[in-house]
Amino acid sequence: MTFSLPYSIQRAGIFKMPANEEPLYDILPAGKQRIELMLEGRGWVKIENDTVEMLPGHLLWHIEGDETISRSDWKNPYACLSIQFDVPKKSSSRPAPQLSHWESIESAFQFSAQVLRWYVDEAIHREGLIHFICGTALIQANRKWGNTSYANHPLKTQQIIHALENRFKEKTPLKAIADEVGCSLAHLHNAVKEALGTTPHEVILTNRVHAAKELLVSTDQQVKEIAVNSGFGSATAFCQSFKQRTGTTPLEYRRSQLQA
Repeated sequence: MTFSLPYSIQRAGIFKMPANEEPLYDILPAGKQRIELMLEGRGWVKIENDTVEMLPGHLLWHIEGDETISRSDWKNPYACLSIQFDVPKKSSSRPAPQLSHWESIESAFQFSAQVLRWYVDEAIHREGLIHFICGTALIQANRKWGNTSYANHPLKTQQIIHALENRFKEKTPLKAIADEVGCSLAHLHNAVKEALGTTPHEVILTNRVHAAKELLVSTDQQVKEIAVNSGFGSATAFCQSFKQRTGTTPLEYRRSQLQA
């Protein structure tokens, strides 16, 4: 998939939908693209012939002809980062799936804060900012498990994987996660197995190990601290899971990555 960068940012900001109102949605005209990154609340958007529920962490990349978020939960209105770009009017190819998922809510908030901090700073190089926004969004929109793109899965399966990834540090029962996304526990297991060839528990453990890797190379936290901060119940469980998936111990991994 080739991608031509937008030539300018028309606007960027956090849009907060007022309670007890419906959004005045747009249909993107030629020469515009828009990213909407859900941060809070609930909304709905039309994708092809379906109306799809939008929750925190959902990422929309709209091109010409796409309809932006068109419904909001009156009691739990949505808030999203909204960035609109100017693109060549003949640029109608989709740079990423229209709907995808950010890796975590925390990361989505961090990205949004950084984008807005740089957007309002006139000293920041505009083309560099566009590279940062679009490059980060493309990475998030095209994330994979092994060789499988998340965007290739049915929307319900994407929601399941997204929920598992966002709750991996918690001790939330899988039944509660299934209820959260509106499916049975059996469907949750079957969807993950069919899409990723693994179990929900393995998805959770893999994300915990990934979080631990980040802490190992970015902090001086001790193994016990990293175990807790990445969701493991104990340092022993952490070390066992880490070695099973990386072939090395946490401290060996840290030394290998931080060698001068």
